[in-house]
Amino acid sequence: MVVLDLQEQPTNMQIHTIPAGPLETNVFLIDNGAGEALIIDAPPGGYEAAMAVAQEKGLAVKALLLTHGHFDHVLDTARYQEAGIPVYVHRDSEEMVRDPASAMPFPMPGIELDTLEWGSDDQILEEETTLTLAGLNIQVLNAPGHCPGSVIFHVADLKAAFVGDVIFYRSVGRTDLPGGNGSVLFDSIRTKVFTLPDETLLHPGHGPLTLVEEEKQFNPYSFYD
Repeated sequence: MVVLDLQEQPTNMQIHTIPAGPLETNVFLIDNGAGEALIIDAPPGGYEAAMAVAQEKGLAVKALLLTHGHFDHVLDTARYQEAGIPVYVHRDSEEMVRDPASAMPFPMPGIELDTLEWGSDDQILEEETTLTLAGLNIQVLNAPGHCPGSVIFHVADLKAAFVGDVIFYRSVGRTDLPGGNGSVLFDSIRTKVFTLPDETLLHPGHGPLTLVEEEKQFNPYSFYD
């Protein structure tokens, strides 16, 4: 697990990065420094690890935010619901989250693909919006191309963006799964990632963190038209 201390913030905010599941999907726990937390993405096995951090630090988890509906990001969603934690997901990923088998690209032995029911506190995001959760303003940016309903959660006050599988360190998300589209993805990267401030730290769904400035200069896909 990697812990990022946000020293420039007036409180003791931290972002914990917890790889989980068979594809090492990053779970992010944002500690707002005031006893509350948000969790981003829910791969299998991530619930126990994230909630252990929350319990150790005495944090009340206020919401689970899903960057997109692929199975390796959502299979623990029901566990958060059972704990009374509301779920936020874009409408175009809703079906994939409710029925993970609908977007399963290959069999994964030992992975259960149970269907999901939405609760009254869960939120289906319709359009780009700004959420206020755990005292943080979170800009929701639509960024399809890797899959329908893929979004970026930009938290300007933390100089951070949680980008799912839109972009990685010197790479980008795959587009050969159902609903993927390379030209749409490159447009999302140009218009939603590269327009963020250069100093924005990108938190991808897999692999290490990176910076907007870094990817604009060195990501080989940044040169595609």
